Amino acid sequence: MAEAAERALAQLGELARLAVAFGVPAGRAIFRQHDQSDGLYLISRGDVVVTGRTPGDGRVELARLGPGAMLGEFCLLDGGRRSADALAISDCTGWRLDLARFAGLLEAGDPDALALAVALRAQVAVRSGDLVAALAGPVAANTAPVAANMPLVADFVAARLHTFPGFDQFGPADWQALAAAGQGHRHPPGTRLDQTVPALWIVLRGALQWQAADGLQLLVHGPGALAGAAAFTAGMAWPARMLVRETAELIALPALPDGPAGRKLARLLGQALVRDQRRLTRVRARLAAMAAA
Repeated sequence: MAEAAERALAQLGELARLAVAFGVPAGRAIFRQHDQSDGLYLISRGDVVVTGRTPGDGRVELARLGPGAMLGEFCLLDGGRRSADALAISDCTGWRLDLARFAGLLEAGDPDALALAVALRAQVAVRSGDLVAALAGPVAANTAPVAANMPLVADFVAARLHTFPGFDQFGPADWQALAAAGQGHRHPPGTRLDQTVPALWIVLRGALQWQAADGLQLLVHGPGALAGAAAFTAGMAWPARMLVRETAELIALPALPDGPAGRKLARLLGQALVRDQRRLTRVRARLAAMAAA
C-alpha cells in the first residue's frame, strides 16, 4: 500500500520537496465542503470517503480513495473552495502539496508545476467524459465540420471579453495572439458544434448548451465562458452534443497559442474543467435523488 503512495509522490518530481506530512484519525474530516482549499493530499495509509451535498438533493457519495490516491487536486487548477467533504474512514496519513507554493511555481513557469497542471487537466477531462457517459447513452458522432464564418479582430475580441474574470488580465499582445490563433464563428440556435476533432470554444456572445442523447441538459455556457473544455483537453469527441442555445458569436481554438496568452488560457482552461466537473456532479446528484424518491 505505502509503495503506491511513494510512487505517486515520486511522480511529482521536484514538487515533492513542497510536500508536508499530514495525519487524520479515523472519523475525522480531512476537509469539509466549502472550506478554503489548502492543497493536494496524497494518501499513504488509510481510506477516505468523499461526499458532496447539493441544495435540495441531500448528500451523495462521490468516491472512496485509498493509498496512492490523490485527494483535493482540483484546487491546484482553480484555487477555489472545497466542493465536497473528505472523511477518514480509518487512520489516514500522507503528504500535502501546498496550494500557495504550487501556485507561485506555476506562475513562474516551473516545468514540474506546468507538467502537473497538464496531467491534472487531462485527469479531470477523462472523469468528465466518464461521468457524462454514465448519465445517459452516447449521442451519434457529429462528423460534419463547422465552418468559420466571422472575421476575428483583436480589438473586437478584447471589447467582448476584457471584463470577464481571467480575461481581465489580458493585454494587447494577448488579444492579438488569441485572434490570430482562433477562428471566428456566428451561428443561430440549434447549430451543433461538437466535432470529431474538438475545438475549445470561447463564448463572446449568446449561449451554448451540452445536451445528452435523451435531451437532458448537462451544461450551459454564456459570455466569457470556455466551452468544450473536457473534449478539447482529452482530444476526443464527448458522449454528448453541444448546441447553440442563443444566437452566438464564438472563437474556436484548435490549440492553445504559444507564449503568455497560451499560459493564461491554460489557467482558464483548468478552471473551466473543474467548474464543469462540479456542475456535472450536481446533475448526477439530482438524478440520484430523483431515482431514490
